[in-house]
Amino acid sequence: MLNEEEQAYAARVSEEIEIYADQDVIHNLPEIFHVWSNEFSLPGVIDVFNVRTVRDFFVQGAIEAIEKIDRRARFLSLGCGYGDIEIEVAEEIVARGYNDFEFVCADISPVLMERLSATIPDNLKQNFTPFVSDVNKKIEIPGRFDFVMVNHSLHHFIGLETLFEFIGESLTDNGIFAASDIIGRNGHMRWPECMAFLQSLWPLLSQNQRVNRQFFQREQLYVDKDCSLEGFEGVRAEDILPLILERMHPYKFFGYGGLTDIFVDRGYGHNFDPGNEKDVELIRVISNIGELLLDSGVIKPTLMFAYFTKNNRGERFYRNRSAARSVRDQNKRVPWASNFLQALSVPEPEKI
Repeated sequence: MLNEEEQAYAARVSEEIEIYADQDVIHNLPEIFHVWSNEFSLPGVIDVFNVRTVRDFFVQGAIEAIEKIDRRARFLSLGCGYGDIEIEVAEEIVARGYNDFEFVCADISPVLMERLSATIPDNLKQNFTPFVSDVNKKIEIPGRFDFVMVNHSLHHFIGLETLFEFIGESLTDNGIFAASDIIGRNGHMRWPECMAFLQSLWPLLSQNQRVNRQFFQREQLYVDKDCSLEGFEGVRAEDILPLILERMHPYKFFGYGGLTDIFVDRGYGHNFDPGNEKDVELIRVISNIGELLLDSGVIKPTLMFAYFTKNNRGERFYRNRSAARSVRDQNKRVPWASNFLQALSVPEPEKI
């Protein structure tokens, strides 16, 4: 018999599995997102990692780890979903001449693990080991790994302390932990200093651009929503980076986002036409403001590409955005932003 806390957790697990069970392409984004990422995020990825794609970000980390060993390599992906990026990574590693590796892919969803098993190419079936595991609880994935990756899954995990302890213990001494993930406020909400600028820019949007396509409502001012109330979306996002830094060393780090990602992500991004010059110019203006706010330290990144290691190899980062400087103090008060927001009257959104 489950107690009340266990029942609540089981319900959230069911919600999480159901949310992603029928999504054919989990990582699809609006076209305008790629305008922003190519012009404002890609330069940082190239500068720090010398790659241009998410696939190659993971491939490079895996190969760097492989080159330090003379035995069969072991990789682990946590929260892999149906493993589309993992298959791409494996294919590219093989194309570069590395064939002797095992790729363990772990996820909480049996549905997605079945889908992964069905889509692994025949020439890679001997390399992949699908593994159903609830990493929010006791982690029972055996062995040690030369490369551990997460691709936008950390922000779904509650048991981060247990998870990072496991990664630290299971990673080999010369191994690399590679993460592309969300590190902003819990539930994908905004901190007050970011909200002040977001609300100041919102009136520049047309009525159509103010429509939230996920919640089917028009918002005259931005409505900050706690996405963690359903499933595990962003449930402990703000804890991810500080908890990693307590246990591991940043090796290569690029922090970005904070302001513009609200405008170009799934909620509002479909309202902007990448073929419309005015739409693109508006996103560029907002993005330039976001870059200034990040570089000045007024706001903190909400997204990261990062390699972490057990030993200190020094840190390469973009501009002045080191991993440590990208942590937002959860107890910090920002009176000027709070006062500005308290004076605002945010109208109820119009359902459409």
